[in-house]
Amino acid sequence: MLLVIGISSCDDYLENPYRAESINEEDIWTQKDRIKGVSSLAYTVLNRDMYNLDGAGAMMSQATDEAVNSNTNSTIQNFTNGVWSPTRTMDNVYSKMYGGIRHCNYTFENLDKGRDFILPINATYIDVDSTIIRYKAENYFLRAYFYSELLKRFGGVPIVTKVLSPGDDLNIPRNSFDEVVDQIVADCDKAAISLPKTMRNWMDANENKERGRVAQSSALALKSRVLLLAASPLWNPSGETARWQKAADAALACIKLAEANAANLDLMSWADLTADKLFTANNWDTNGPKEALLWGYATDRNDIELNNAPVSFAGARGRCNPSQELVDAFEMKTTGLPITNPASGYDTMNPYANRDPRLALYILYNGNQFKKTSVDTYAADPDGIPGKDGIGINVNATRTGYYMKKFLSESVVWNTGSNVNRRRAPILMRYAEVLLNYAEALNEAQGPVADVYKYVNKVRNRAQMPNLPSGLTKEEMRERIMNERRVEFCFEEMRFYDVRRWKLGTTYFNKPVTGVKITVDANKNPVSYERFAVESRLWDEKMNLFPINQDEIYKAPKITQNPGWGN
Repeated sequence: MLLVIGISSCDDYLENPYRAESINEEDIWTQKDRIKGVSSLAYTVLNRDMYNLDGAGAMMSQATDEAVNSNTNSTIQNFTNGVWSPTRTMDNVYSKMYGGIRHCNYTFENLDKGRDFILPINATYIDVDSTIIRYKAENYFLRAYFYSELLKRFGGVPIVTKVLSPGDDLNIPRNSFDEVVDQIVADCDKAAISLPKTMRNWMDANENKERGRVAQSSALALKSRVLLLAASPLWNPSGETARWQKAADAALACIKLAEANAANLDLMSWADLTADKLFTANNWDTNGPKEALLWGYATDRNDIELNNAPVSFAGARGRCNPSQELVDAFEMKTTGLPITNPASGYDTMNPYANRDPRLALYILYNGNQFKKTSVDTYAADPDGIPGKDGIGINVNATRTGYYMKKFLSESVVWNTGSNVNRRRAPILMRYAEVLLNYAEALNEAQGPVADVYKYVNKVRNRAQMPNLPSGLTKEEMRERIMNERRVEFCFEEMRFYDVRRWKLGTTYFNKPVTGVKITVDANKNPVSYERFAVESRLWDEKMNLFPINQDEIYKAPKITQNPGWGN
């Protein structure tokens, strides 16, 4: 049998190092580099580009109350305008994830064939058996991750744990949601046993070519994420406390590992966040960001800035426009209170002053700076002329009065004769999520006990925000945790799924997204802030789950469609 496979030409597994090579299948397992390459092939499935889903700068945040796309014809609007359907699917990863699952299953079934030829990975894995175990552990994690991506979109899906051939019955029915959760948890447990503690344990000075590989912490974090989904109202309508406690226990296991290995896994400092060392970091520099639990594919790029920077900056396209709803979610720094609280200190005529520092770090509002230059998003001066980045200044200008700043690197240059790229990989899981997963699950299981406060405040304090007030009820703490997730993870695709698992789509996604029109005087000082509706949104409860693409159902009719999406 002749195969065309991807073989690693270097050991940075998320750097797109693969080349095509046509060989006989039996020869794969007789050459150490081929064995290593094939066993790592599932990593290449982590190449989904969360910054550019449609080739034109669309992001999932633009299908939530976080943002809109400056392009009114963007396909991302299909999520919210009633067009989304089984024949017009969005972010359709169904076949891609099963392709990754097949890579993993192929490794499990064939890796032992290479026993006499395997190259030990490093000094930690000096014998063949340990190397085989480690390769398999990585693939157990990756298979779990691929199933988790299917689970959060579709619910229960077919569980496939072997390589299927054309002679097999491919018309496989869906497993239940709980069965898929159990499969993911089992794979995470198998992975965690045999992986190094953190991703940075693969990145010491002597082993710096092993960057990007998953770790025990990755497996524990993924288990936490999936069990939190399983405990949430969408899948736990009766509110079984045991489910919440199970999710809390999973997150706590990852936290305990991190606290015992804080040099390699912890929240990064606020100074590091403001110095381009997390979201826009070159992940291949030194040890990489210690907050990361899973990276996507690393590439040299400047298109994130080209697509999203304000329009006055070298013809950028200003695609991701944060909403007023998101801006309002950032609390006041001094009091730590929501701006809706009369005691917060919020000033309607100076609305960005003394706010949560993450607002200025993640969102470009009128007067904020990018590349040491003021961003002018006001809608009109005394002559009715908008600012250089303002609403209506050109077809790509912000529609809300805001631009996204998170993920943008100030060192990148585009649309010039001397462009400058930056090598980076999206962070698919990070430690802040585990802390807030734990706080949410523990609050639901036990109420606002000390650990709930401790770990929410750890995330807040990193951002220079004060502790939550003592004496919160369970319901009040729930609201504060929900808002903390909204602020901390804005634009990271968390909101899209959080609102769904909370079953709060009608509350948040069934109303227009708003922005602000700022009028300034001759000295560019704001004289008014007018909130206005930017984009209408439609919501139906069926949208808690994705429709399965109709082509998949044609191929395997036993795959029943999700409720509300047709047959």
